[in-house]
Parts: sequence; structure tokens; C-alpha cells
Amino acid sequence: MLPKDLATEKEVQTKSLEEAQEFLENVFAVSYRHTSLEQIAIDKDGVLTVGNERWPYTPHFMEALAHRIKMPLSYALNIDFDLFKENFDRRKQHVCAGVVVCIVRGTAVNLCRENYFPARTIDVIKELPKRIKQLELQELLLGDRGVEISWVDREIEIKVSPSDVIFGGFRISNSEIGIRGLKASAYTFRQVCSNGAVFADERGVIRWSHDRRVTYATNIERFCTALNILEIPKSELSKKYMDSLERPITDRGVINLWRRLRRAISAEQADSIVGISEKERKQLSAQLRQREDPVIARLTSLNTYQVHNNITATAKQYDLTTRRLLEEIGGNFLWRLPLN
Repeated sequence: MLPKDLATEKEVQTKSLEEAQEFLENVFAVSYRHTSLEQIAIDKDGVLTVGNERWPYTPHFMEALAHRIKMPLSYALNIDFDLFKENFDRRKQHVCAGVVVCIVRGTAVNLCRENYFPARTIDVIKELPKRIKQLELQELLLGDRGVEISWVDREIEIKVSPSDVIFGGFRISNSEIGIRGLKASAYTFRQVCSNGAVFADERGVIRWSHDRRVTYATNIERFCTALNILEIPKSELSKKYMDSLERPITDRGVINLWRRLRRAISAEQADSIVGISEKERKQLSAQLRQREDPVIARLTSLNTYQVHNNITATAKQYDLTTRRLLEEIGGNFLWRLPLN
């Protein structure tokens, strides 16, 4: 079991890029301590020690420790802390690679590989193309784990119905503690309920990679240049939204979606989002296993557009990392639908 007194993470929402820069410089600035697993010690009071330095640590940091020693989370998070520590102290002796402790607000929040080299969000903000800065800033979330900035382009409008309007836009997400790399995605915003969704990776996505053959500044410049020409396929996206209004989900589609959701949230929460009971889900799974032709799928009463909105609405209840995952699942679920 996790110790009771572990440090808590922090998230804030800001109203401008200028305010975000202040938070990034003064609140969520990340420092890095290079060390090895062998030099790390943890105690049940929630304190990490490396040499003569000490920091409180978060539950996520403890998960990162388990990952580094290849201890399954399902086991690591359900055993007594003393047993976890015993396992960690024994296994760390056999891991020779260096690691980096990521520290935010004086707290250890993650553990990365030795050569970890992230893009700094503040450098991206400073180099943002004028085209992006001129768009409407819809939401700006910052936290210990990362940043998410969303813009809406009011010229990209999809009218699902007279009272249900969706706008296209862009989202930049980044983590400087190794959760995820810098990424820019085409994004949609449903005005009636403020739900957001992110496009599938095969369309409307730019990723930053640190090419060590050129300078860091050049890599940032390349990312922002690609962002300046990133386009949203409005016509295709509009067709997918309109098509989803009357499209039922197949039984195979329901189970596949549930499995993707289950990677981010509990089984009960995934059932609730999809709109089925545990009993109904298990019956669907059994029917699929018994079907002679594994390709055949049958229609259910569940509606694609409604379930898509259930996913993106529920996403707002979670922390930044889980929310990002759910909004990507919701966007991919709709985007990857074949058009009728």
C-alpha cells in the first residue's frame, strides 16, 4: 500500500500566455538530479534521499520507481510499503543505468532515463507562430506533470445542429518530467458543453524530437515552423461528425473502445462512459468469443456521437494526464470511423 503522507500534485488554470510563463518560471520550474538507482533511498514518511539531499515524493514517483525495477504496478501498489522497499532495495542493485530525478516545487515527481532531454514549454511559447497567437485561447492548464494549451479558430465551424456547434483548433501539450513529449495536435471544441477532443495521430499531429545533430534552438524552431503550416481537414472532420449522429456502434466496437478506456480508468468508470452495465459488457464479450467468424460484428443500440461526447465530458473530471488520454481516445474513436 502507498504511504499515507505522500506529497500531492498541483494543477492550475491560467487565462493568458503571459501568466502561464510566470507559473512556468516561478512555480512549475523543473530541476533535475542525475544519479543512479543504487543511490536512491525511500522511507515510509514519503521522503526520498539521494546522497545528502532529501525531497518529499508523490505517488507517481513511487510508480516510476516500480517501473525502473520492472515491478508490476498491480503488485507494487497493493503490497505493504516495507515489502515494496525491501523489493526495491534488492532489485536496484542489479540496475546499472543512470536515472534523473525530476523535481517540481521541491518535490520529486518522476524518474527518467539518464539521457532524458525535454523541450521547455516556455521556449515554445516564446517562438509561437503569429498565426497561432492570433487565435482564441480557449484553455491553458499547467501542473507538476505538464502543460496543455488549446486554441480555437472560429473560422473552422461545424454545425452538428443549430444549438450544437463544434470549432476546430490546435492544442500543444508537453511534459518536462518525462510523462510525454512535446506535441501539437489538431483539436475540436464543443461549445455547448466545453468538451475537447484531440485528433488521431495519423492526421494533424506534430511531434518534437531532439535531433542531437543540430542545436536545441533549431529543434524548437523546426517544431514551430511545422506548427505554422499545420492544417485541420475541416471538410473530412465535418463529415465524420455528421455521420456519427446516426451511426450505432457495433458490439466489437464497444468492447474495443472499453479496452482502450480501461487503460486509463477503472472498469466501472469505463462501463459508465460507454453506457453499459458490467453484466451487459461481459455478455457482449462472451458472444464475441463464441462467434465463429471473428470479423463479423453486430450493431448495438449505442450511438457513436453520444458515446464520443460521454468520453470527452467525463475527461474533464480527471487530472491532466488522464484527461489528455481520454480526450485522445474520444477523438480517435470518432476520427477513425470509416465514412458511409
